Amino acid sequence: NLTEKLSLYNKLKFIFPGLILVPIRIFLGITCVAFAAFFTFVATFGLKISKKDAKPLQGWRATAAGMVGPCARGLLFFLGFHRIRVKGTPAPRSKAPVVIANHAAPWEAFALMYFSKATFVSRAENAKIPLFGTVMRGMQTICVDRGNADSRDYVVNEITRRAKDDKWPCLGIFPEGTTINTKSLLLFRSGAF
Repeated sequence: NLTEKLSLYNKLKFIFPGLILVPIRIFLGITCVAFAAFFTFVATFGLKISKKDAKPLQGWRATAAGMVGPCARGLLFFLGFHRIRVKGTPAPRSKAPVVIANHAAPWEAFALMYFSKATFVSRAENAKIPLFGTVMRGMQTICVDRGNADSRDYVVNEITRRAKDDKWPCLGIFPEGTTINTKSLLLFRSGAF
């Protein structure tokens, strides 16, 4: 709580480093996303990914896709999340194959990628975002087309299948289907989306 007025000199000390550091942090954050996209592109290069019989990445492909976690942590760092304190011990995938969380901002997804190596259920439109779409493909994100009933049925079956198979990474779901302001809770969408 700052009660005294800042001098012009002190105000300038805040403004000028910000003008220099903000573009650098934005550039480095985008670089982290680009590296994540590169690693997931390599992980899926030459691989035919089918919605019907998707299998978890194995061997070097899983190692390459696993680099998304450190890239997500780097992005969080450049966004200003320098220290992230975790209370308690996260449950292993064998005990919690599905993580359901409130979605206040996009940052939760990056933190889950880093801490639990999670993949996600996401709306299909997100796969069209440059770089993020490549990362989603490499992380084997389950995409749902909200306007298509067949898509919703597929996603429910795929969530169930992946939750039962220990070879898949933890699955993250944000059942409100969008980000919110955390002052209230939206209705959960049926089928967790």
